[in-house]
Amino acid sequence: MRGLLNKLNLWNRLGIALTVLWLLIAPITVVVQENAARNDAAEWFREKCFARALEPQSLKNENDSGAAYKGCWDEYEETITRPRQSLYWQIAGACLGAALIVWILAYAFTYTVRWIWAGRNKNISN
Repeated sequence: MRGLLNKLNLWNRLGIALTVLWLLIAPITVVVQENAARNDAAEWFREKCFARALEPQSLKNENDSGAAYKGCWDEYEETITRPRQSLYWQIAGACLGAALIVWILAYAFTYTVRWIWAGRNKNISN
């Protein structure tokens, strides 16, 4: 392991450090965005549903109004506590996918520039 680290140049070490930093920060960002979107959607739903449940035609019968209110509350709680299975896939895609794409692009760019530079040097010496 020590020998491998000694063979890495500055750009490789910088890339590894930035990748580790990205893998620590990106999941937090995805979770925060997901929570904000979920809370906004739940709040919008709650306002619309409760406004509909408390409309004057719903208040004609007290039992209907209570049932509508309870139905709204149940759906609101379900929206807030919905399982977050898709969130794990978003985190994996955002973190690992982006890191992999950046590494591939960085190496493709590096080897393309080296290939062009090597051809330039050969043409100049002829």
